[in-house]
Amino acid sequence: MRLHLSRSAWRPIPFVLLAGAILVGLVMSACTSGDDSDRVRDLEARIATLEADLDAARAAAPAAGDAAAPAAPPATERIDGFGFALAVPADVQFQAVGTSGSEATEEAGQVAASDGSVSMSLLWATATLTPEETVVGAFDLLRAAAADLLLQPTNQGAMTVDGQVGAFGTFQAQEAGAVRSVGIVGGWSCGARSFALTVLGVEVATVEQAFAGLVEGFSCGS
Repeated sequence: MRLHLSRSAWRPIPFVLLAGAILVGLVMSACTSGDDSDRVRDLEARIATLEADLDAARAAAPAAGDAAAPAAPPATERIDGFGFALAVPADVQFQAVGTSGSEATEEAGQVAASDGSVSMSLLWATATLTPEETVVGAFDLLRAAAADLLLQPTNQGAMTVDGQVGAFGTFQAQEAGAVRSVGIVGGWSCGARSFALTVLGVEVATVEQAFAGLVEGFSCGS
């Protein structure tokens, strides 16, 4: 998993809760599945287009010594009302809800959203869990929400979130032997609270970008 990928802007769509976000991603991916040969041809066409775009960009690039304006970073906003901070793309509508009641609190809650290409959920609770235990717990929630699908782990490893040791796991959601979605689950702790971040979508690169952007934009203190 390439956590160094830059954050990309997301397109806003209405808020969905964790189970809904998961199912939206799964349904969305099912609509895009097709014959493998068609996928190969589509990939070849995209590569050819990308190569042509790169050639054009090189031809238009300024000569050595010429000043070039740096690309503007995507605009973000901070969610910081629960004792932590999460930087998110400014044009995406996130909503916070409670896990046992209607209101999210500093002790427990959830922030979730979907943009049509990825779905995400950040859960937090007052609990003494290792990062690995947090990842397993979030993965069990996913399994319960999509019981008719096979969630197949594909990779695992360690990461750092705002200086805290964390863990992550990647997986595929399969149905009838076909991959419907891919996802990443990350877990870490800040003091007495444990956090679980889940990002789900169709394209591996898009999921990785969204996950990396959210991790890089997280701070244990608000």
